[in-house]
Amino acid sequence: MVDYILKIVPDVFRAFVSTKRHKRELLLEFVLDAIGMQECLSSSHHEDGTVSFKTIDLRVRLLQEDESDRAKRCGVPTVDDAMRTEKIREILRELVSAGKLQRCREADRWKICPAI
Repeated sequence: MVDYILKIVPDVFRAFVSTKRHKRELLLEFVLDAIGMQECLSSSHHEDGTVSFKTIDLRVRLLQEDESDRAKRCGVPTVDDAMRTEKIREILRELVSAGKLQRCREADRWKICPAI
């Protein structure tokens, strides 16, 4: 019995990690969908094609309301989550690390990286 458990533990662990990784990828896609395509980003007195953190938070919230089931499956922080701001900032940092988003020179502004 112990031998069997020791044999399946690595497989169970790999499946768990794979599921967590997939859910995280879905969350990153959700946030990118909320931010919108490059063409949808408004131009203003800021750098072209950039969006502020407040706008990202608002867009995530709006998409979360429109697609609540998807948001729950992806693990989007709930609107009443006390740590929502920090969690979304962490997601943005992951998107920067993945090369899908750029942090702009101006404080609290982000830009979608062009697709390669």
